[in-house]
Amino acid sequence: MLFASALALFTVANAQTTFGLKGGFALSKLTSNEDLDAFEGVNGGLKSKAGFYVGALVEHKFNNKFAVQGEVQYANLGGKAEVSMSGITVTENFNLNRIVIPVSARYYATPDLAVYAGSLL
Repeated sequence: MLFASALALFTVANAQTTFGLKGGFALSKLTSNEDLDAFEGVNGGLKSKAGFYVGALVEHKFNNKFAVQGEVQYANLGGKAEVSMSGITVTENFNLNRIVIPVSARYYATPDLAVYAGSLL
């Protein structure tokens, strides 16, 4: 128990934690199991939607090679559904505002190049 506590204290003392902001362009598209062209004379399809994401991140380096990064992002996602019949086109926009929490482990091959993998919570 004493060894584990000392190891944890040593790891925290030698660790480096950095904070940052993140933002960018998001291109999302809805998919469906339903066939939108099921009726004769009706043409339909799902189209992509341009949006954005903004958030904050924290990275905790355990040593020169390994780190863990967590983020909290607000993402404006969605898509468009278009249905055409007899020369009339109806477009419906879907806006899906989401909070996304990605967590990743990082391996630094060099100080400026990292490979990472993770998942969304």
